[in-house]
Amino acid sequence: MSSVLKRLSFYFRPGDNSLSLRFPGARETAFRHYCFKQSVGLIRLGHFLGIFFYGSVALIDPYVIPTIAPVAFLMRFGIVIPVIVASLIYSFFMKNETVLQLMGILMVTSAGISAVLMMLWDPGVGGYIYIGGVLLVILYGYIFIRLRFFYASLAGWVVAISYLLAAFLKHEDWPVLISNSFFCLIANAIGMSASYSFELSLRNQYVTSIGMKRVNRELQRLSNLDSLTKIANRRFFDTRLDYYFERAKITSTPMSLIIIDVDFFKAYNDSLGHLSGDDCLVRVADRVRRHAKSSGDLTARFGGEEFAMILVDCPREVAAQIAEEIRREVMTLGIRHPCSPISTVITISLGVATWVPGKDGGSGKLVREADAALYRAKANGRNRVEMARE
Repeated sequence: MSSVLKRLSFYFRPGDNSLSLRFPGARETAFRHYCFKQSVGLIRLGHFLGIFFYGSVALIDPYVIPTIAPVAFLMRFGIVIPVIVASLIYSFFMKNETVLQLMGILMVTSAGISAVLMMLWDPGVGGYIYIGGVLLVILYGYIFIRLRFFYASLAGWVVAISYLLAAFLKHEDWPVLISNSFFCLIANAIGMSASYSFELSLRNQYVTSIGMKRVNRELQRLSNLDSLTKIANRRFFDTRLDYYFERAKITSTPMSLIIIDVDFFKAYNDSLGHLSGDDCLVRVADRVRRHAKSSGDLTARFGGEEFAMILVDCPREVAAQIAEEIRREVMTLGIRHPCSPISTVITISLGVATWVPGKDGGSGKLVREADAALYRAKANGRNRVEMARE
C-alpha cells in the first residue's frame, strides 16, 4: 500500500510532475527542448509511415470509390502527400519544438480533412464508407507520431468534428450519424489516453534524467575530491596539471607549482593519534586552499601529508610570495606539536617551481623541480620556502 501511495504522490507532486502536464516557469521551456530531442525522430518516422500508408490506400480507391477515384488520386498525390513530404524535409532544418508539433497537426488534419472532402465530393455513396479512414487518421495522429497531448487532441478533434459536420451536411441517416459519432468519440478517448500516458511518461523520464545528471555530477565531483580534506585528489591534480600546462604553452603565460609537506607529521600522528592527525591535515588544507588567487588555481592533496597548489598565470616572484604567506599562516593556526624539534606548533616546508614561456620540458619536469625544491627546504632545516633553480 505504501508503494502505491508513493507512486501517486510522485504524479501529484507539485512543481516537478503533475497531472496538468506542465512544469513551472523555465522548467517547461527546458522540457520542450528535451521533448524535441526525444520526439523529432518519432515524428519523422511518422511522416514516412504516413506517406506510405496514405499513398497505398490509392490502390483500392478505384474499387471503393470509383466515381471520384481520379479526384481522390489528385488529392492524395497532388495535395496531401506533398504537404507531408514538405513537412518532413522541413523537420531536418528547424529546431523549434512547437513548430514540430504544429507540423504534426498539419499532417494529421490534412489527411483527415482530405477524406472529408472526398466524402462531400462523392455523390455515389454515403459518408459511412469513409468512417474507417477517418478513425485510422485519428488514431494515427495520437499513437504513431507521438504528438504531445494538447496537439494530438487538437488534431484528433478537428478531424472528427470535420467528418461529423460533413456527414450531417450529406444528410446521413440518424442511426448512422449517431453510430459514427460514437466511434469518433471512442477513437479520440482511446487516443487521448494513449497520448496523455506518453507525455506523462516523457515528463517523468525528463525529471529522472535531470536527477540522474545531478547525481552523476555529484559523483564526478566526489571522485575528484580527497575524502578527508575535501580538496582535489591526486588523480584530479594529475589530469588538471597536464591541461593547465598545455594551456600555459598556448597562451605563453607562466605557471607555478607549490608542493607542501607538513613537518614531522609522522611524529605528530604517533604522539597525538590519527584523529588529531586527520584534523591537522584538514585545517592545513583549508589554509592552503584559501590562497587560490583565481578560479583556475587548484589545491590538491598530493599524498599523505603533502599538498600541491597549481597557480595559473603566476610568475616566479608571485608564487614565492604566496608560498611564504601560506607558511606563515599555517604557523598562526597554532596547532600544538609536542614532538617537533624545530617548533612548538605545526609547520610546513614548501618547494616552488615555475614554468615560463620558452622553457623546455613538460609538466612532469615542473613537478620534479618543485619536489627537488621541497627536498632542499627539508634538508635546510624545514619550515621554509625554497625555489627551484633557474
